Amino acid sequence: MKTEDIEIKWQKKWEKEGLFESEPSKKNKYFMVFAYPTISGTLHVGHARSYVIPDVIARYKRMRDFNVFFPLGFHATGVHTQTILTEVSKDLKNATKYGIYPKAAAKFKTPLDVDKYLEMNMIKAFKRIGLSLDFRPVVSTIDPQYNKFIQWQFKKLRNAGYIIQKDYRVAWCPDCNSPVSLDSAEMDIKEWKGAQIKDYVVIKFRLGDAILPASTLRPETIFGVTNVWINPNERYVRAKVDDEKWIISEKAAKKLKNFGKNVKIEEEIAGQELLNTKVINPANKKEVPVLPGEFVDADEATGVVMSVPSHDPFDYIYLKKVAPEIKPIQVVETKGFGPIPAEELLEKYNVKYESDPKIEEITNELYKIEYGGSMLSSIPKFGGMEVSKAKKEVEKWLRETGNADMVFELSAKPIYCRCGSEIVVKVVKGQWFIDYSNSKWKESSKHCVEKMNIYPPQYKKELPGIIDWLIERPCVRKRGLGTKFPFEDGWIIEALSDSTIYMSFYTVSKYFNEKKIGLEDLTDEFFDYVFLGIGKPKSDWKKIREEFLYWYPLDLNSGGKEHKSAHFPLFVMNHVAVFPEDLWPKGIFVNWHLIAYGKKLSKHLGNVVFWDDAIKIYGADTLRLYMSHGANQWEDFDWKNEECEIYKKHLETIDKVVKEIMKNEPKKSKEHIDKWFESRINRIIEEATAAMDKNEIKRAANLIFFSILTDLYWYKKREKINPEILPVWLKLLSPFVPHYCEEIWNKLGNKTSITIEKWPSYDSEKIRLKEEAAEEEVRTILRDVEEIKKLSKIMRPKKITLFVAPDWKHEVFNAVLEGIELREVIKKYKGKEKEVSNYYVKLQKRKPLEEKFLKAHEMNHLEETKDFLEKELDCEIEIMSAEKSNHPKSLVAEPEKPGILIE
Repeated sequence: MKTEDIEIKWQKKWEKEGLFESEPSKKNKYFMVFAYPTISGTLHVGHARSYVIPDVIARYKRMRDFNVFFPLGFHATGVHTQTILTEVSKDLKNATKYGIYPKAAAKFKTPLDVDKYLEMNMIKAFKRIGLSLDFRPVVSTIDPQYNKFIQWQFKKLRNAGYIIQKDYRVAWCPDCNSPVSLDSAEMDIKEWKGAQIKDYVVIKFRLGDAILPASTLRPETIFGVTNVWINPNERYVRAKVDDEKWIISEKAAKKLKNFGKNVKIEEEIAGQELLNTKVINPANKKEVPVLPGEFVDADEATGVVMSVPSHDPFDYIYLKKVAPEIKPIQVVETKGFGPIPAEELLEKYNVKYESDPKIEEITNELYKIEYGGSMLSSIPKFGGMEVSKAKKEVEKWLRETGNADMVFELSAKPIYCRCGSEIVVKVVKGQWFIDYSNSKWKESSKHCVEKMNIYPPQYKKELPGIIDWLIERPCVRKRGLGTKFPFEDGWIIEALSDSTIYMSFYTVSKYFNEKKIGLEDLTDEFFDYVFLGIGKPKSDWKKIREEFLYWYPLDLNSGGKEHKSAHFPLFVMNHVAVFPEDLWPKGIFVNWHLIAYGKKLSKHLGNVVFWDDAIKIYGADTLRLYMSHGANQWEDFDWKNEECEIYKKHLETIDKVVKEIMKNEPKKSKEHIDKWFESRINRIIEEATAAMDKNEIKRAANLIFFSILTDLYWYKKREKINPEILPVWLKLLSPFVPHYCEEIWNKLGNKTSITIEKWPSYDSEKIRLKEEAAEEEVRTILRDVEEIKKLSKIMRPKKITLFVAPDWKHEVFNAVLEGIELREVIKKYKGKEKEVSNYYVKLQKRKPLEEKFLKAHEMNHLEETKDFLEKELDCEIEIMSAEKSNHPKSLVAEPEKPGILIE
């Protein structure tokens, strides 16, 4: 049978038998999910990595006798499907970049059509790669039953005081007329670029009857301003901003309207016209000049920048060029620095020109250093105050006295909405938020994190800090699919806010899909009872709650590293807000991204490898193995077609070895080599089990697919392989390449599915260190002989003598290992003091030493393998104790490393 036929055969059998459909039982449960896929196009190999690794974990847990619940949902909230619909409506050829056939796209009439088509295709894809999912509870975030659940969640959050409303600046899509989320998950945006909103303080410098508003991120340095920069090559305007006259860049005037300002442009001004004028610093009423700064970005904030050369390296260099007579003014005192720290750092890093790329790094370094400093004692009102405090206090003072305002920018731009429009910053009146800044909520959430199993462990250390960093987050938008906001018409709950506790809904979803409950049953009272035990149950509510309590809390939430800063902390915090502590989540697994040939997978770059195409070329099991072993799960995976081909050939090699073993007859008695492999396989089972328990998938795969195969090649070289090892190996392979293992398991005469077999357990008594050491010595001899042949140029030796280390060397070796002092050792060896002393010192330099196990058995073992060595090396072999020869090669013999003489 073809690989494809074998895979489909077993996928159908699994589905027919309901092998992955889980019900409560007396077994220990394991409830896990992966972050449900966003409906944004056909799945590609990047998704395959995100879903295959959790599936390997799920299959392993089943074999460890856990009752595994591994359900599926879809994330359709937002504008993804609308964007696809818009693009294919313009040109059906656009469908191909989303992995959609143009013929199918021609039938799309609404975003819902796109959604349901892609959901259906994803389910087929999940089955085709062999994911062991329970499809019965499948649900989408735009389904009406899910919408009722999310509305209940939001009512709980509001009752707890976590839903707030206020005027606030947000990232905004003008076309969607809606706020968007800026985070690495890229739910609302096409490419994040690390963008956040920067809050500029705008300080009002007086210029006659107008204001020249200079923007800054460091308002506390206002007392050190020596001049103001404008770009002489840009267009500026005189505009009435609310009740004031501002002179700002033409580009800035357009932005101010987004911040709720009334802006009326009165006249245009060339930047050159502003030069050589003087403005008044509102903090100290001193006049400072307006100077030319071609570096000023007219599209950033107001297009006007204040200059503080003592504390800004760029200002210092540029001012020396255009107005060297102006002296810097110190504002901040920092330990280890003089009055002009910017100058000191520039000299330290040998930076002389403003074009030097190191200047940005120096500036950031100085800002961090000075944040821990204090204001100069001579500064009125704020002298001696810590900079960290003064930053806020100076801003507050300037604003209260009418001398400052705020403008906002994205830290990286341009950023585009999923709909294609450029994102701006906008102040929204009455914007709704989830208040993640609540300190008590944060503390409870960090308490939850303390008790969780988080992979990799480093993320467990990072997560509390991320929770501390969270602030109010906009939770609604105006456009797209999703759940209607229950507290004000016209708003839809945004994509991250509706996907934090969805795991709890899967139990309810199963009953809904089986038509045991209807939409009318999904009331707030229903959810209160099922999830919180509040109120009196009706009809099947009690049974649903019992099942929910069997599965909850969630044992593992798996998702990509893009979720580290958003989904995972919100997942924890929302569980803490809604559920009692005994139902808080227990685990998080973060997997890293997949790129292709060193570049991010992108429809725009055209380097996307679609899931279905990869399976057709390489097969599902090859893809699964490549995803599991191609890179550490906590490193980015660089997809290469040629590497996937190598994994395909490796599976073919395994199949060839397996079929050879199947032809062998079982052995009636075990020889040394059988005991050696028995020891090796038990050791590998022990190590692979430990790796799987820590979710170290690559390490486990390496042991199971590569270490065992290497050992089998050696086994085969020594003797016929005992076929009794085959069932054990197949079980170890099964979580990774289940289709192949099912097929061979069946051919061995088994009637059960290998998927539900028990994971092999290791027997520590069968791990025989002496057997392993003996075989490793033989392997080492063969390698060493090949090296000596090359060096001696005796490529076809007639005889090889192996000098076995004398007993005294074994004894000295063990003495060093046990820490016995030289003077005690020498007492036993009168007449050999010099030899013993030299060997002892040599071993001391080689520490740490590994224990040697053969001792007196070394000679016997080599005699037993003499025939094998003669066959492999095609010459006469003599085994001799080093004590019986004076040849120089006999003197170098050491425990488990004979001296080798080639003749």
